Amino acid sequence: ISADLIHVGFVPGATFAYNPEDMSPDRGIPPVTPNGTSQGGNPGGQPPNTPDGHPVCVPLDELVVLFSGEEIPMGDLKVGDRVDNGYCSYNTVTEIKDGVSDVRLLVTENGAELLATPSKQVFIAKGVKKPLSQLKRGEKVVTTKGISVILSNEVAMKRQIVRRISLTPTETFLVGSRSIKVMVSNNKPIEPILTQI
Repeated sequence: ISADLIHVGFVPGATFAYNPEDMSPDRGIPPVTPNGTSQGGNPGGQPPNTPDGHPVCVPLDELVVLFSGEEIPMGDLKVGDRVDNGYCSYNTVTEIKDGVSDVRLLVTENGAELLATPSKQVFIAKGVKKPLSQLKRGEKVVTTKGISVILSNEVAMKRQIVRRISLTPTETFLVGSRSIKVMVSNNKPIEPILTQI
């Protein structure tokens, strides 16, 4: 057995997950690329004292809204695509990374549904966001049909392939399983997310 690349986490709650590129069936011997983290870190690794081990992502089947109004699966998104930022403008996708994570399902009173990783930040008011895992029933989130009350927020799936995008010039985009979308951020939380076992 040989190991070409190993990622070691020193942050409480850090996890290991295979890079989906290493599991690709169409590449023969699985490749391993330097700094090939599935955790959504920056090229070359995360800066010191920043949270890692928690991808800030959504599953590949979840629908994201393009600035044109078209809704496409997250898995079809490409670098250069323009996503609706929720403020009558757009953000451009500059980078795409895949990872593996558990996924939660958020359901709101007005019919919005969001599948995302526990550390995905959701807007609860203009300019104010909170990690999905910390949102509770009765709290409110920003949707495309106004602010709506959360009906439920539960772990829905284990170990799913999820996608993280980098955006410019701002962090917001609209995503969701139904016609009503939820406004989310592509940025990691400042404080580490503690995953409950």
